[in-house]
Amino acid sequence: MEDINIKAENVTKYFGNVVALNRISFEIKGKRIAILGHNGSGKTTIISMLLGLLKPDGGCIAINGVKSYENHKWVENNISFCFEKGKFPFHIKVSSFIKELREIRGRKSLVDELVSELNINRFENDFINELSSGQEQILYVLSTIASQNNILFLDEPFSHLDVFVRSKIYNYLRSSNKEFIIATQSIDEAELLCDTYVILNDGNLIWQGNMTELYDDKTFEVIPNPDLPDIGLNVIYTIENRYICEGNEGEFSKLVKEHKVIGFKRAGLRKVYGKIKQDY
Repeated sequence: MEDINIKAENVTKYFGNVVALNRISFEIKGKRIAILGHNGSGKTTIISMLLGLLKPDGGCIAINGVKSYENHKWVENNISFCFEKGKFPFHIKVSSFIKELREIRGRKSLVDELVSELNINRFENDFINELSSGQEQILYVLSTIASQNNILFLDEPFSHLDVFVRSKIYNYLRSSNKEFIIATQSIDEAELLCDTYVILNDGNLIWQGNMTELYDDKTFEVIPNPDLPDIGLNVIYTIENRYICEGNEGEFSKLVKEHKVIGFKRAGLRKVYGKIKQDY
């Protein structure tokens, strides 16, 4: 895999009076990039520009040196994408869709492997426009990851999928030779799948970098024992069910043995993202 290179220079985008992106600039390289942020942070706007679906109102943004909104042919030849809540308004059977997908993607063995792995056979005789939202989303993701194109774009595509299907797709993506960009609100998903990160908040760039830049020797994520909410930890802030704490590994190991905390690990994205959520 080669690195994906995204370069943004003073990118601004308005939707009416709403500032979706506020003069953001960054340059980042990675094989698997996560764009992380809450609802309305600007994730989908960035993705849409990189796909050539939107143009900036100011500044410019390019992927691998290409401004996608000026070169739709490059996008067609190099990128496959999947948005949240994809819709296939077709009154055809799933089996017919899969047959066409084998021909379109030119990867019959991979399509068949994924169909089996994702248990699509169990609803292959149903009509697509009569599927549940989760079943339809499985087909949408299948269509994307079975592509021969070099780069996958995945904009929160897993939200309607159950934990077992998500796990299978995660395993495929981690073991594949694919480069991809994921827009997500999930810190755990970003850490599991990606090596490089861009964090947005209300249309502003908050942080960019890779996981090694986040680790240090004194900041940890601690999962507290809910029955012992206050045990004197040096808590910087809380996010989800985690405390972001300063301390040392020996101290936290002792607390685990004493059943005062459930577990701990070196702080990752929550080290940055947690503080953002404090102010949101």
